[in-house]
Amino acid sequence: MTKNLKNILSSRNFDQLKFSHWQVASDGIWEDAYQVSKDISSTELSSFIDWLVKQSSDIALEAFFGDKHSSSFFFFGFRVQKLSKNQQSIFFETLFSSPELASFSDVYDCLVTALLTASDGMYDLTKELAHGLDFLEVGAEGFWKSKGSVIIWEKKNENKKALSYSEFKESAPQLIEPFERAIMLEHAWAKNIPVWLALPLSIRDEKGFVFDENIYERSVSHIVEHL
Repeated sequence: MTKNLKNILSSRNFDQLKFSHWQVASDGIWEDAYQVSKDISSTELSSFIDWLVKQSSDIALEAFFGDKHSSSFFFFGFRVQKLSKNQQSIFFETLFSSPELASFSDVYDCLVTALLTASDGMYDLTKELAHGLDFLEVGAEGFWKSKGSVIIWEKKNENKKALSYSEFKESAPQLIEPFERAIMLEHAWAKNIPVWLALPLSIRDEKGFVFDENIYERSVSHIVEHL
Protein backbone atom coordinates (compact mmCIF):
# COMPACT_ATOMS: atom_id res chain seq x y z
CA MET A 1 0.00 0.00 0.00
CA THR A 2 1.33 3.46 -0.88
CA LYS A 3 1.83 6.14 1.78
CA ASN A 4 -0.82 8.46 0.30
CA LEU A 5 -3.46 5.72 0.33
CA LYS A 6 -2.58 4.81 3.92
CA ASN A 7 -2.83 8.46 5.01
CA ILE A 8 -6.27 8.85 3.46
CA LEU A 9 -7.62 5.66 5.04
CA SER A 10 -6.08 6.21 8.47
CA SER A 11 -7.55 9.73 8.63
CA ARG A 12 -10.96 8.03 9.01
CA ASN A 13 -9.73 4.89 10.83
CA PHE A 14 -10.70 2.82 7.79
CA ASP A 15 -7.33 1.14 7.26
CA GLN A 16 -8.41 -1.95 9.23
CA LEU A 17 -11.67 -2.59 7.36
CA LYS A 18 -11.87 -6.04 5.76
CA PHE A 19 -12.35 -6.77 2.08
CA SER A 20 -15.96 -7.65 1.22
CA HIS A 21 -16.50 -7.95 -2.55
CA TRP A 22 -15.70 -6.78 -6.09
CA GLN A 23 -17.84 -5.06 -8.66
CA VAL A 24 -17.12 -4.47 -12.35
CA ALA A 25 -18.80 -1.98 -14.67
CA SER A 26 -18.88 -1.44 -18.41
CA ASP A 27 -18.98 2.10 -19.84
CA GLY A 28 -19.05 3.58 -16.32
CA ILE A 29 -22.57 2.29 -15.65
CA TRP A 30 -22.20 1.39 -11.97
CA GLU A 31 -25.98 1.25 -11.64
CA ASP A 32 -25.74 -2.09 -13.48
CA ALA A 33 -22.38 -3.34 -12.18
CA TYR A 34 -21.48 -7.03 -12.18
CA GLN A 35 -21.16 -8.15 -8.54
CA VAL A 36 -18.37 -10.62 -7.77
CA SER A 37 -17.98 -12.35 -4.41
CA LYS A 38 -14.56 -12.42 -2.76
CA ASP A 39 -14.63 -16.24 -2.86
CA ILE A 40 -15.48 -16.61 -6.54
CA SER A 41 -15.71 -20.19 -7.79
CA SER A 42 -14.30 -21.46 -11.09
CA THR A 43 -17.85 -21.66 -12.49
CA GLU A 44 -18.58 -18.06 -11.43
CA LEU A 45 -15.27 -16.94 -12.95
CA SER A 46 -16.16 -18.60 -16.24
CA SER A 47 -19.55 -16.86 -16.27
CA PHE A 48 -17.89 -13.54 -15.51
CA ILE A 49 -15.36 -13.92 -18.38
CA ASP A 50 -18.26 -14.76 -20.72
CA TRP A 51 -19.91 -11.49 -19.66
CA LEU A 52 -16.64 -9.53 -19.94
CA VAL A 53 -15.88 -10.44 -23.55
CA LYS A 54 -19.31 -9.18 -24.61
CA GLN A 55 -18.75 -5.73 -23.12
CA SER A 56 -17.03 -2.66 -24.55
CA SER A 57 -13.34 -2.06 -23.79
CA ASP A 58 -14.27 0.57 -21.15
CA ILE A 59 -14.13 -1.72 -18.14
CA ALA A 60 -13.58 -0.63 -14.54
CA LEU A 61 -13.19 -2.53 -11.29
CA GLU A 62 -13.92 -1.62 -7.68
CA ALA A 63 -12.95 -3.46 -4.49
CA PHE A 64 -15.20 -2.81 -1.46
CA PHE A 65 -14.16 -2.91 2.18
CA GLY A 66 -16.42 -2.91 5.24
CA ASP A 67 -20.21 -2.86 4.97
CA LYS A 68 -21.57 -0.54 2.27
CA HIS A 69 -24.97 -0.57 4.01
CA SER A 70 -23.35 1.22 6.95
CA SER A 71 -21.26 4.39 7.29
CA SER A 72 -18.08 2.38 7.70
CA PHE A 73 -16.85 1.31 4.28
CA PHE A 74 -14.83 2.45 1.28
CA PHE A 75 -13.98 1.33 -2.21
CA PHE A 76 -10.88 1.43 -4.40
CA GLY A 77 -11.01 1.15 -8.16
CA PHE A 78 -9.53 1.84 -11.55
CA ARG A 79 -10.23 1.52 -15.27
CA VAL A 80 -8.55 -1.11 -17.45
CA GLN A 81 -9.76 0.21 -20.81
CA LYS A 82 -6.16 0.51 -22.08
CA LEU A 83 -5.81 -3.27 -21.89
CA SER A 84 -6.89 -5.37 -24.86
CA LYS A 85 -9.79 -7.77 -24.36
CA ASN A 86 -7.35 -10.65 -24.00
CA GLN A 87 -5.30 -8.66 -21.47
CA GLN A 88 -8.46 -7.81 -19.54
CA SER A 89 -9.32 -11.51 -19.31
CA ILE A 90 -5.80 -12.27 -18.08
CA PHE A 91 -6.05 -9.45 -15.54
CA PHE A 92 -9.32 -10.67 -14.02
CA GLU A 93 -8.37 -14.36 -14.14
CA THR A 94 -5.13 -13.55 -12.32
CA LEU A 95 -6.86 -11.30 -9.80
CA PHE A 96 -9.82 -13.56 -9.05
CA SER A 97 -7.53 -16.58 -8.69
CA SER A 98 -5.61 -14.86 -5.89
CA PRO A 99 -5.42 -16.56 -2.49
CA GLU A 100 -7.81 -15.52 0.26
CA LEU A 101 -7.83 -11.74 0.63
CA ALA A 102 -8.63 -9.84 3.83
CA SER A 103 -6.92 -6.48 4.21
CA PHE A 104 -6.59 -3.54 1.84
CA SER A 105 -2.87 -4.26 1.65
CA ASP A 106 -3.62 -7.83 0.48
CA VAL A 107 -5.98 -6.61 -2.22
CA TYR A 108 -3.71 -3.78 -3.33
CA ASP A 109 -0.75 -6.14 -3.77
CA CYS A 110 -2.87 -8.53 -5.86
CA LEU A 111 -4.15 -5.67 -8.01
CA VAL A 112 -0.57 -4.50 -8.66
CA THR A 113 0.51 -8.04 -9.61
CA ALA A 114 -2.51 -8.70 -11.86
CA LEU A 115 -2.10 -5.39 -13.71
CA LEU A 116 1.64 -5.88 -14.26
CA THR A 117 1.03 -9.46 -15.45
CA ALA A 118 -1.75 -8.56 -17.87
CA SER A 119 0.03 -5.51 -19.30
CA ASP A 120 3.43 -7.22 -19.62
CA GLY A 121 4.86 -4.72 -17.15
CA MET A 122 3.54 -1.63 -18.95
CA TYR A 123 1.22 -0.41 -16.17
CA ASP A 124 2.38 -0.23 -12.56
CA LEU A 125 -0.39 0.82 -10.20
CA THR A 126 2.05 2.19 -7.62
CA LYS A 127 3.68 4.45 -10.21
CA GLU A 128 0.24 5.68 -11.29
CA LEU A 129 -0.32 6.95 -7.75
CA ALA A 130 3.14 8.43 -7.23
CA HIS A 131 2.51 11.80 -8.89
CA GLY A 132 -0.21 12.86 -6.42
CA LEU A 133 -3.94 13.49 -6.59
CA ASP A 134 -5.40 15.04 -9.74
CA PHE A 135 -8.88 15.88 -8.48
CA LEU A 136 -11.51 15.32 -5.79
CA GLU A 137 -15.06 14.44 -6.81
CA VAL A 138 -18.27 13.81 -4.87
CA GLY A 139 -21.05 11.49 -6.02
CA ALA A 140 -23.43 8.70 -4.94
CA GLU A 141 -22.12 5.16 -4.60
CA GLY A 142 -23.58 3.08 -7.43
CA PHE A 143 -25.40 6.09 -8.92
CA TRP A 144 -22.48 8.26 -10.05
CA LYS A 145 -24.02 9.11 -13.43
CA SER A 146 -27.74 9.10 -12.66
CA LYS A 147 -27.48 11.06 -9.39
CA GLY A 148 -24.85 13.44 -10.72
CA SER A 149 -21.42 14.27 -9.34
CA VAL A 150 -19.31 17.39 -8.85
CA ILE A 151 -15.55 17.97 -8.88
CA ILE A 152 -14.67 20.00 -5.78
CA TRP A 153 -10.93 20.42 -6.42
CA GLU A 154 -8.52 19.98 -9.36
CA LYS A 155 -4.74 19.88 -9.40
CA LYS A 156 -4.62 21.93 -12.60
CA ASN A 157 -6.25 24.78 -10.66
CA GLU A 158 -3.76 24.68 -7.78
CA ASN A 159 -4.40 28.28 -6.79
CA LYS A 160 -8.09 27.55 -6.32
CA LYS A 161 -9.25 26.08 -3.01
CA ALA A 162 -11.58 23.11 -2.73
CA LEU A 163 -15.26 23.99 -2.64
CA SER A 164 -16.51 24.96 0.81
CA TYR A 165 -19.59 23.16 2.09
CA SER A 166 -21.85 26.09 1.12
CA GLU A 167 -20.34 26.18 -2.39
CA PHE A 168 -20.71 22.42 -2.71
CA LYS A 169 -24.33 22.54 -1.53
CA GLU A 170 -25.12 25.18 -4.14
CA SER A 171 -23.36 23.21 -6.89
CA ALA A 172 -24.98 19.83 -6.14
CA PRO A 173 -28.08 20.20 -3.94
CA GLN A 174 -29.25 16.70 -4.97
CA LEU A 175 -26.29 15.16 -3.12
CA ILE A 176 -27.29 16.78 0.18
CA GLU A 177 -30.69 15.08 0.29
CA PRO A 178 -31.17 11.75 2.12
CA PHE A 179 -30.56 8.89 -0.31
CA GLU A 180 -30.56 5.09 -0.43
CA ARG A 181 -26.80 4.99 -1.02
CA ALA A 182 -23.92 6.81 0.62
CA ILE A 183 -22.52 9.99 -0.89
CA MET A 184 -18.79 9.48 -1.45
CA LEU A 185 -15.69 11.64 -1.63
CA GLU A 186 -13.55 10.25 -4.42
CA HIS A 187 -9.79 10.85 -4.42
CA ALA A 188 -8.74 10.52 -8.04
CA TRP A 189 -5.50 9.98 -9.95
CA ALA A 190 -5.49 10.34 -13.73
CA LYS A 191 -2.01 9.80 -15.17
CA ASN A 192 -2.23 6.80 -17.53
CA ILE A 193 -4.96 4.79 -15.82
CA PRO A 194 -7.80 6.47 -13.92
CA VAL A 195 -7.60 5.34 -10.28
CA TRP A 196 -9.81 6.30 -7.34
CA LEU A 197 -10.30 5.79 -3.61
CA ALA A 198 -13.73 6.74 -2.25
CA LEU A 199 -14.82 7.29 1.38
CA PRO A 200 -18.35 8.10 2.59
CA LEU A 201 -19.53 11.60 3.47
CA SER A 202 -22.86 10.24 4.73
CA ILE A 203 -24.04 8.73 7.97
CA ARG A 204 -26.73 6.05 8.14
CA ASP A 205 -30.00 6.69 10.00
CA GLU A 206 -33.69 5.76 9.69
CA LYS A 207 -34.01 7.94 6.57
CA GLY A 208 -31.21 6.13 4.79
CA PHE A 209 -27.91 7.86 4.15
CA VAL A 210 -27.72 11.50 5.21
CA PHE A 211 -24.95 13.84 4.07
CA ASP A 212 -22.79 15.05 6.96
CA GLU A 213 -21.44 18.59 6.67
CA ASN A 214 -18.84 18.03 9.38
CA ILE A 215 -17.38 14.95 7.68
CA TYR A 216 -17.17 16.90 4.41
CA GLU A 217 -15.31 19.82 5.99
CA ARG A 218 -12.94 17.61 8.01
CA SER A 219 -12.18 15.36 5.05
CA VAL A 220 -11.52 18.19 2.63
CA SER A 221 -9.34 20.13 5.08
CA HIS A 222 -7.29 17.00 5.85
CA ILE A 223 -6.67 16.29 2.16
CA VAL A 224 -5.78 19.88 1.31
CA GLU A 225 -3.29 19.99 4.20
CA HIS A 226 -1.50 16.92 2.84
CA LEU A 227 -1.48 17.78 -0.88
